[in-house]
Amino acid sequence: MRISLVLLLLLLTTQTGVSVAEPLIEEREFLTVELGHAPTPLETIIVKQERSGRLPIALITHGTPRDRDARAAKSAETMLPQARDFAHRGWLAVGVVRRGFGHSQAGFVEGYDCRDPDYGRALQTAAEDLLAALHAVSMRPDADISRVIGVGASVGGAAMLTLASEHPPGLLAVVNISGGTGAYASGKNCSEDRLVDYFTHIGGAVRIPTIWLYAANDSYFAPALVRRLSDGFTAAGGAAELHQFGSLKSDGHELWGAPDGRKLWLPALDRFLRAHQLPSWDMAAARSLTARLSPAAQRIFADYLESGSEKAFAMAPSGFVGYWSGAGSAAEARAGAIRECQKAGGINCAAVMEDFAAVSSRPAR
Repeated sequence: MRISLVLLLLLLTTQTGVSVAEPLIEEREFLTVELGHAPTPLETIIVKQERSGRLPIALITHGTPRDRDARAAKSAETMLPQARDFAHRGWLAVGVVRRGFGHSQAGFVEGYDCRDPDYGRALQTAAEDLLAALHAVSMRPDADISRVIGVGASVGGAAMLTLASEHPPGLLAVVNISGGTGAYASGKNCSEDRLVDYFTHIGGAVRIPTIWLYAANDSYFAPALVRRLSDGFTAAGGAAELHQFGSLKSDGHELWGAPDGRKLWLPALDRFLRAHQLPSWDMAAARSLTARLSPAAQRIFADYLESGSEKAFAMAPSGFVGYWSGAGSAAEARAGAIRECQKAGGINCAAVMEDFAAVSSRPAR
């Protein structure tokens, strides 16, 4: 398919309702929150699009490494790729490192004795940090506290479900990715029954939609246990949209961060967000470009749309295409996309889309 790239870019960037790629703003800071009547700095990364007005909040948090040194090495930077994913969907993405992890102050307070695990106390403690962080974020002039989703991986997912059971104002949904606690070795849990009992308990209190995303070869939470957790949660009255994907090349517990994992859960996330009238990416530019691609290029483009940020899609006048995703920056993604387009046989390849928006004439950042 031959097409003028100048004409294509003009069509993409001038068509009514089609957005133009805009830079992300990334802030690395400490949120000072009130915990136990004491100000406590929590390491945080905040990512948003460069636009005015108040944005809905995506509150994001991490899992819990078993090893003390690994907890100390935890960083807000580990949540940057997913924070970018949410920022490109219109959210004020806030990745919070809880007490006892990374550079956040105060000691580790989410522990329990595996011989007699009190999962409720541990997860409620984690939820305290999240609620305090949410309150601090609500003071920002760019934050819309009336529209919040909680996003958590592993223990963070269970902590977000716990937060939802406490009904904080503005929390509209929870995204639970590989959520749970109590795993001390591959396929081993301090008490699966207690974990099921706890999920059943909070299911009786959660009254907002939740989506649960797991992989089949999760070494911590196997499909049978996940099904028990979901069944208990929903039997008690909670709403859980469960997705159990196939196996990943790596450990399925890496669903949150592995490139092949994000390609599984991001499309499910977008369907969930749209089903509940929550912000997702603008489909106008993608639809416009799809109509101008060959069937083979359309399949490549569909794969691109499911990939994680930072990403770019390039095209040659002859119709050859290529993309690059999971890059460290927009400039890196754009260069990678042009390189892949050229490898496919394209000449004079140019980026036509960056994440979900048409590429403008502004210089690459």
